[in-house]
Amino acid sequence: MSRKIAYGEAPHVQLSDLMDYTKVRTIPVECRTLRYDAGEWPVILELEKDSALRSLLPPMLRNAMFIYAYVRGGKAVQQLFHGHTRHERNEAIRLNEFSGGFLMIVRQADNKEEPIYLVDASDVRDMLQNARHPSPK
Repeated sequence: MSRKIAYGEAPHVQLSDLMDYTKVRTIPVECRTLRYDAGEWPVILELEKDSALRSLLPPMLRNAMFIYAYVRGGKAVQQLFHGHTRHERNEAIRLNEFSGGFLMIVRQADNKEEPIYLVDASDVRDMLQNARHPSPK
């Protein structure tokens, strides 16, 4: 049975407590289905169409509906996924822009639980500023 939660009542987390922003890399949309390193976790970022954060992205990603990235996981990221070090293809961290902040939804492989957290927009801004981005061709 799924648990319903009011988004405003979701626990707040500091994104920097979960991941090292320098270990985040964005990728071009067409690369999202390619294999990735076993030590990385997928991150899917959904920005509002007029989000100011789009200016932090390389031109090739600014108009994308979803921004795809990977984070090299540490213990905090593994704990989000119940301590698993190996992951399934459908596991991911989703960051959805929502009411001036972000909802972080941790999509589990077993689909039994999808913890939801609130994240400040400033955390996502810091992540994007410190992430590695693809070079233009």
